[in-house]
Amino acid sequence: MNKNNQKLVPICFVVAIVLFVLILILQCAPQWEEYQSARASVESSERQKSEMQKKISSIEAEKAMADMKMKNLKTIVETSVDSSAENLGMFGNLFEQILSKAQKNGLLVRSIEYQLNPQNDPIYLQSANDYNVCELKLSLVGAYTQLRSFLTEVRQLENLVYISKMDVTAFTGNTDYLLIKMSINLYSKKALSSRQNSPFGNK
Repeated sequence: MNKNNQKLVPICFVVAIVLFVLILILQCAPQWEEYQSARASVESSERQKSEMQKKISSIEAEKAMADMKMKNLKTIVETSVDSSAENLGMFGNLFEQILSKAQKNGLLVRSIEYQLNPQNDPIYLQSANDYNVCELKLSLVGAYTQLRSFLTEVRQLENLVYISKMDVTAFTGNTDYLLIKMSINLYSKKALSSRQNSPFGNK
């Protein structure tokens, strides 16, 4: 082999390696693009799932609130006292029913608070002298199906209750579960003597 041929051997070897690398890159490029596309699609699906859960939960909440407002056949518990503070025992029965339904449907109760006679309640605003009102504030964790079943059962309660607020977000770390913050207003009629003296009369 002459000197010129000896010089060409390393050059050909380098060119062959470069060509091999280029071919390998060209072959792998479609798979890499497919992987990136699939990954983006999964992330987009997770976001859409979370957003859809929020929208569905919001629609369910609005429907529940509308149903509560439209049901004129609901009864309101009558009491022999005038103040909400004295009437807490009567509200306790409704507390128990609502919490029992939450637990029955698999919802985890994270916190419970209450407020007597919330000033923004529509019934209290129109007829504060006739009714006691207690706003039950709940923080719950559960799946959408569990929340839906809970709302259905709350709507079926014999006594009037009103879902005044509801905020639903995807639970951090697991989008299959929701963090639900809601307020349910409970009502009772005040003592008859107090209602008779009310400008709204006996209701």
